[in-house]
Amino acid sequence: MRIPVFSILQILRRIVIVWASEVVALLLLARVLPGLQLRGWQAAIVAVAAIGLLNALVRPVLLFFVMPITLMTFGLVALVLNAAILFLAANVVPGMTLANPGTAFLVAIGLAMINMLFARLLSLDDEDSFYRNVVRRIGRRSVTESDTEQPGIIYIEIDGLSRTVFEQALAEGHMPTLERWLSGGTHRFVQWDCGLPSQSSSSQAGILHGNNFDIPAFRWYDKDRGRLIVSNHPADAMLIEEAVSNGQGLLRDGGLSVCNMLSGDAAVSVATMSTFPKRSVQRASPIYFNYYINPYNFIRGVVLTFAEMFVELFQSTRARLRNVQPRVSRGGWFPFLRAASTVLQRDISVYLVTGQMFSGIPSAYTTFVGYDVVAHHAGCRRADAMGVLRDIDQRIRNLRRAADDAPRPYHFVILSDHGHSPAIPFRQLYHQTLDQLVRTLVSDSGRVHAPTTPTESWGHLNALLTDAIQYERLASRAARRILRSRT
Repeated sequence: MRIPVFSILQILRRIVIVWASEVVALLLLARVLPGLQLRGWQAAIVAVAAIGLLNALVRPVLLFFVMPITLMTFGLVALVLNAAILFLAANVVPGMTLANPGTAFLVAIGLAMINMLFARLLSLDDEDSFYRNVVRRIGRRSVTESDTEQPGIIYIEIDGLSRTVFEQALAEGHMPTLERWLSGGTHRFVQWDCGLPSQSSSSQAGILHGNNFDIPAFRWYDKDRGRLIVSNHPADAMLIEEAVSNGQGLLRDGGLSVCNMLSGDAAVSVATMSTFPKRSVQRASPIYFNYYINPYNFIRGVVLTFAEMFVELFQSTRARLRNVQPRVSRGGWFPFLRAASTVLQRDISVYLVTGQMFSGIPSAYTTFVGYDVVAHHAGCRRADAMGVLRDIDQRIRNLRRAADDAPRPYHFVILSDHGHSPAIPFRQLYHQTLDQLVRTLVSDSGRVHAPTTPTESWGHLNALLTDAIQYERLASRAARRILRSRT
């Protein structure tokens, strides 16, 4: 597939701007960091070139040896190695001096953060450019002309989005991409009833396998097995899928499952809970791991994660000061879990689906869980949750634009698995938890257990980490031994 001249000019423009911004960033850092010295802008230009060359040469080696460890540390190892490359560059570039490795680490962070700032100020669609131009080169290594004759289809699930909330988001302008698709006639809005229970595992079983029989809840006590079944625990998700699958799921014949509970019989599964216990399942592609080896991704992820945590702290504090009711606790680990679902999981989904579209994959299904996570805590129709929908709409736009450059045409289906309804939490309404009430109703000899985690969001974060240690590389095998007691 030939790249249009306009796209080539865009790529060249970006290269020039990024190179210039890194030169400026180095000069600025040299002014504020005593340990970094540059003799003029000529030394900065040479240093940027040397850093880029060393990254290109060292990158494949890092990708092979440290990828699972890098994934488990969310890219921190890649940043440390990037600091080492900076330190090496300072020893070969005349006119550049770094006092110690600690300074190199600060320079690595500073470069990435200043690059992000320049991208915002210069209106560079940084995510779109990175996904379409960097991921494209990796994805096309496996595409063949025979794969591209028929259109593919991309399913994007917005977890927990109801019809009424979607209509509100459209009316208030939070989802301009989907509003444009609907008004333009390329898509139409269809309401459906997910039935009972209204929750993810039952709905995904019906969507992906056409069968959601005997899934009574997200968690339930199985009398035959004598234990609690939790839908987002890998072993339990596998049992659910084995019960509903007949091998003819939605993603059969070469599909991709990303960040879902069930796989839909996909050929490749990434962060999909039902497939973790199955050693025979094909897992993450090199595109998935390449995301973490790039130190820029780590810095970007860290900055956006902390920004999202700050947003959560601000919004929850505002809700308390305004005495918004009903209201639930949003403290503890929740700010981090919100950031993991609205930033980390979202970026992994977009990055991987984009790469696989450039590989010509016939179908893919991914779940954006961020809205559901925030809606459970902030309220499904409040501004906090609407902001997440606005962000998801932008990612959908990025995927659509990337599909325009893919080797085969793609159709997009945007759907939801279930909805939310505003309600007063049981504890606020009755001044006690449900398990406390049950304890008052059973006999003295009875025992009441409530062995549930405080939030479902841990399951999504666990899914990303599990894929890291299951990849068949030396570092992942070592990680499995280290974490044996925790997995």
